[in-house]
Amino acid sequence: MNRSDEAENPYRAPENSFAEVIVPATAVELPAAASRGLYRDRKLLVAAKGAIFPDRCVKCNAPAEGFRLHRALGWHHPAVYLTVLAGILVYIVLAMVLRKSASFHVGLCPVHHKRRNLTMLAAWLTFLAGMVIMFASIVLESLGLAAFGVVVMLSSVVVGLLKTRVIWPKRIDDNYAWIRGVGDDFLTSIAQETASG
Repeated sequence: MNRSDEAENPYRAPENSFAEVIVPATAVELPAAASRGLYRDRKLLVAAKGAIFPDRCVKCNAPAEGFRLHRALGWHHPAVYLTVLAGILVYIVLAMVLRKSASFHVGLCPVHHKRRNLTMLAAWLTFLAGMVIMFASIVLESLGLAAFGVVVMLSSVVVGLLKTRVIWPKRIDDNYAWIRGVGDDFLTSIAQETASG
């Protein structure tokens, strides 16, 4: 294959036409937290999309010992909830179209990692107990027992979801996520790293 055939081949790999970006040695070095794209805003952590979290627990600031939990966050403006009045399908479509998302790998220390796992286990066991109650209600033909089983199952799902979430968004735009659920010690360390620059 000659050079002209390569130029006309639509299946060849694209060539990089961008010049390498070279940072001069005299460039100002950013503080560790700022260079990772993490900032404190009162009780919230502001994270640039793609920000790299330090190897510390986001709950207590203890060493995470390399453990990372992937969190995919999604958010839409709260006013979108009003479209439920027009119908659940309208809400679902608008929420999907207007949804902003961000993804992070956050550190958890062994204590908080274990606590999260135990909470998930307890939620699953409670859900299974609710199913057993439901089956027992069928055998015993008890409507009251069936209702209790449904309440146990639903409450285990709600409590499990709320107690095992590590971080959750207050707001997300095209570049940043304002994150709740981060511990005060972690926020303080981020603020100190940012101020030290």
